[in-house]
Amino acid sequence: MSQENIDLAKQGIAAINEAYARDDIAPWRQQVETIFDPEVVLEAGDAFTEGEWHGKEGAIGFVANQMEVLKEMWMRLDEVHRCR
Repeated sequence: MSQENIDLAKQGIAAINEAYARDDIAPWRQQVETIFDPEVVLEAGDAFTEGEWHGKEGAIGFVANQMEVLKEMWMRLDEVHRCR
């Protein structure tokens, strides 16, 4: 993983955490609109957010759905594994 991708992951985590702290999807929406590929597909299984989430609106909806169920959540990046 490049340093640029690590920085983007950190920015994404910060945006999700801010969205939860403010109870407002706007920080995550801005991050998604800025950097996500329009063809992104998120796949979730064995969770309350089960299914496939398509495109930028899907990525936003995925987190919005979690925010409806989890009122106090935060994320952190503990490790990064670089592939050669």
